[in-house]
Parts: sequence; C-alpha cells; structure tokens
Amino acid sequence: MKSNKIFISSLVGIIAKLVDAFAKFFTIPLLIAFYGKSDYGLVALAFSLNAYLRLMDMGMNTGAIRYFSIWFANDEKEKILGAARSSIVFYGCIGVVNACILSFLGLYGKHFFKLELDQEPIFRTMLFTLAFSAVFNWAAYVINQLLISYGEIQWTNYSTIVSSVLNLITAFIGVYFHLDLKTYFLLYVWSTLVMIPMNIYRLRIIPIENLTGMLFKPKWDYSVFKEIQKYSLAIFAMGIFQFSGDNLRPILLASFSTKGTSVLTDYRVLQTIIMLVGSMGSVFLQVLLPVASRGHALNDEDKKTNLVFSGTKYITIFLSLLIFGLILNVRDLIFLFVGKDFLYLTKWLIINLLLMFYMHDYAISSIVLSIGKTKALVYSSLIAAIASVLLTIFFVNKYDVGATVLGFGGFILVQLLFNYFYYLPKIMKINGFKVLIKSFFPAFLISGLLCLSILYLDNNLNNFNVFVRILFKSILFASTFLLMTYFFILDKTEKNIIKNIFKFY
Repeated sequence: MKSNKIFISSLVGIIAKLVDAFAKFFTIPLLIAFYGKSDYGLVALAFSLNAYLRLMDMGMNTGAIRYFSIWFANDEKEKILGAARSSIVFYGCIGVVNACILSFLGLYGKHFFKLELDQEPIFRTMLFTLAFSAVFNWAAYVINQLLISYGEIQWTNYSTIVSSVLNLITAFIGVYFHLDLKTYFLLYVWSTLVMIPMNIYRLRIIPIENLTGMLFKPKWDYSVFKEIQKYSLAIFAMGIFQFSGDNLRPILLASFSTKGTSVLTDYRVLQTIIMLVGSMGSVFLQVLLPVASRGHALNDEDKKTNLVFSGTKYITIFLSLLIFGLILNVRDLIFLFVGKDFLYLTKWLIINLLLMFYMHDYAISSIVLSIGKTKALVYSSLIAAIASVLLTIFFVNKYDVGATVLGFGGFILVQLLFNYFYYLPKIMKINGFKVLIKSFFPAFLISGLLCLSILYLDNNLNNFNVFVRILFKSILFASTFLLMTYFFILDKTEKNIIKNIFKFY
C-alpha cells in the first residue's frame, strides 16, 4: 500500500470515527434525558456484556487479516477461498453459542446484576435482541476481513459512516415517537446490521470468481484454516486478558458499586469520549497491520524499522492534536454533552484522556502481530488484566467510576513496559529509548506545553459563549501545534511527502 493510500485510508477511517462520535455525542444525552440515568444504564450493561463475548472470536479476526493479506500479496486464491468458507462455518458456530449465552443472561440476569424489578423484563428483551443479531454479526466478520486485507479499508469505513448515521436517526425516532426502551434497542440493533449487505455487495471487486456465491456455501477445510488458527490461538489467549482488562471494568462496577446501574451511566459518559480517541487511534492499527504483514512476507526489515519510527511519530502527532485538544475543552464538552450535573467527571476524563497516549505504540504493535511472536504478549496481557481487575475492585467504593480509570491505567502501564523493554530491544533489535526520544516526546511535549499555555488564558474567556470558547481555543491550539510540527518535528523528506500528497489530491 503506497504512502498516499495509507494516508487517505487513515483519513477516511478518522472521518468515520468522527461521524460515529458525533452520533453518540447527540444520542447519549438525548437518551439519558428521555429514558433516565438508571434505565439507560441497562444499555451500557448490555453493550459491555456483548463486547466481552467478542472474546469468542479467539483472535481469528487479527489472524485472518494477517494471512489474507499475505495470500493476496502472493496471489494464493485457493487458500483465500478455502479459509474464507471455513471461517463462515467457524463464525456461524460462534454466533450460535454467543446467542445462547446472551439468552441465558437475559433469563437469569437478575441473579448476576443489581437490577430493579421493573428493569428485569427490559434487560431480558435487550439481550434476546442481541442474541438474535449475533449469528449475522459474527458471520459478517469474514466479509470485513476480506475487504480490509484486499485494501478496501475505505469502503468498510464508508459503511460504518452509514451505520452511525442510522444510529443517530434511530435515537431521534425513539424520542420523537416516545418509543419504550425495548423498541428503541431493537431499532438500534437493526441499524448496526445494515452494513452487512453493503459489504457483501462490495466483495465483487475482489478478483476471485464467484466469491460471494461460494461464501454462501460454507465448507470446512481444516488444512487451510489451521494456518490461521495456529497463529490466532496465541492472539486469543492475549485477547482473553486484554478484553477482560477492558470490558470487565464496567461489569465489576455494576457488581461491586453501591450505586447500582446508575454509576454505569457515568462510565458510559466517560467511555463515549474516550472511545472517540480509541476508535480513531485504532484506525492506524487497522491500516498498518496489512502493510506490516506484507512487509513481513517480503522479509523487508528496513520497512519494519521505518514503520516503527515513522508510524510512532505520525500517530503521536495525531494523538497530541486530538487528546490535548479535548483536554482544553473538557469541562465545556461535558457540560454540552450531558449537563452541569456531570461536571464532577472532569478530572477522571482528563486522566483517562492522558492515558490514551498509550496508542502511540500501535506501529510497534502492528509489527509484533505481523511477526507472529506473541508468547510475551500473552504473559503481558495476563499480568495487565490482573492489575486492571484488582485496581478496579480495590478503588470502586472510594472512587466509583474513577476506579475504572485507575484500572485502565494499570493495564496499559504493563503493556507499554513489555513493548519497550522486551519487544523493541529483544525481538526487533530497536532501541526503545531512541523511539521515545525521536518519535514520541517531541510532539507530546510541544502539544502539552501549548495546551497548558492556552489553559492559562482560559479564565479570560469565561464571559464568552461556550461554543465561541471551544472554537477559539481549538483553532488556536490546532493551528499553532500544526505549524510547530511542520517546522520543528518533521524532517525534509516528510515535508516533501506531505506536499506531494496534497498536490496529488
């Protein structure tokens, strides 16, 4: 994938995440106001349970993208078709199991969570709805994997934009027509399924004869599937701990907090903004993994090293612009998002945003995943998950939703230590401190100092309209930071690449 295509794919991915964040920014406060904080907490709990069950993927998504990318590079069409048809069988079975688990939790959820009597039937219906959609969503993974591996990342992002817009429309319909929570949730789940036929239609661009028709005739071929499975099992072991560390936090919050499901609304408010950063950061991993896999297939060590340094630099520049831009406006954003009653979340949101700088190592992670040496990833994920769970439980009654932030901090600290003190020096033979000094700290320090300088002026802007404040601070920060980045962070070659990209487009 050429540099300009990587740039455009990343840009479209970021736009897709912004649209999704925009939809959530309007729908969540709207739904909280309409359905109430406690009942909307049921939605957050249902989403957390469904997200945790994504562990059943067993690392196959990452493994499939890696191997499909390699096979596309080597034009091994028979392997692609055999693995894709086998994956349909695999994901179909997972979907059925997922549906059974969700149905069980729907029937007996009152024994696991602190639900009010009138919340039980609502929660049951919501999980039954998710159970119904499970088979379709799981099978659709294969279609998405094929498109991403072939280089159609832009298309998958376009379909995500359509789904996000439908989510927004669904929320407005729910409020305007005074739909009950169960009916709204049914419409929401339907809106998430719309992208499936769109992606099926796009499969025609892949030059494999009757690919779509063959996918609708799934066939188990273990001789091909085992190549993906062997690699994916290590990713699965890692995924168990990573997903546990991430998605168990709200479940632990619901189980151990004395505030019941209402505290999950606080968590949902925090996560909506944090997920904006996380989802846009994940775009880089989505784009870079196929690139790194092709580089590994061609045994191009120079390309891998360049990807670590350049990728880390560009991702850090983007994260600095996004994260410190949000921190500048954090109180105003919370006020606009859910009102002044939630301003007590400000400090936890700032801490959580700063923790999101861990994503600067996504270029490193893409190389690690492409190489396939994942044993240390499993150990680091296990230790990180244990740290996350213990910190969350220990602090939950003292800090409530803040405990999930501290748990998250423990999780990423362990992961970063492993990347910089094991994978970079031992596996990639790259000096981790050199990566930090050359690729991370310049953008981080410049943007951080600039953010503090603008915050110092913030008291002089209190008399202005909230939208004027946000606009003024954001434009001042972004324009100054980008100019400083161009003149003090990018080298001559990088400046020429940017000039050529914009000239071309």
